[in-house]
Amino acid sequence: MAPITTLQVFKNILPHICDRETSQDPDGWTPQNPLWAHCAKVSVLAHALFGGDIIVSVIIAPRKFKSVRHYRNIFPDGIVEDFTSDQFGNAPLKFQNERRITNSVLHLRIENSRRYKLLAFRMAKAVVARLSIQPEKTDEIHPRVDRTSCIELRLLRKLVERYGEITGGS
Repeated sequence: MAPITTLQVFKNILPHICDRETSQDPDGWTPQNPLWAHCAKVSVLAHALFGGDIIVSVIIAPRKFKSVRHYRNIFPDGIVEDFTSDQFGNAPLKFQNERRITNSVLHLRIENSRRYKLLAFRMAKAVVARLSIQPEKTDEIHPRVDRTSCIELRLLRKLVERYGEITGGS
């Protein structure tokens, strides 16, 4: 059985849980561009769920976007995923000064931010709701969940427990 949280499911959930409240640039965020200024938080959250490393680079972005620092993920199987590239539209992006980071100050800074906590809480709620099971029952093997997925559910449950005091949004 496939894990309950795949990269595609994660990517599909993001536009529904990212908003002005979780954006690093709330004034630039719009409902038409829900992933605006979420790359660092999303990359750290994907790292927490799927492992791998985070790639930080400078993007030479086209037209209206200035050059900015941008974060993507590279997973243990070598797949590189940019969960928030849609914020730049369809234009091709040029990456410069790429470097991989694993355990870094970025993780500590992001994980301690209110925006990250809210995003992690929303992701946990969305995945648990998708399964239609209660978070407190995730220690049991559910008919739709294999043992690998139970590990993910425990992580999501910990996110709910850890950040459960955060309210607001979806």
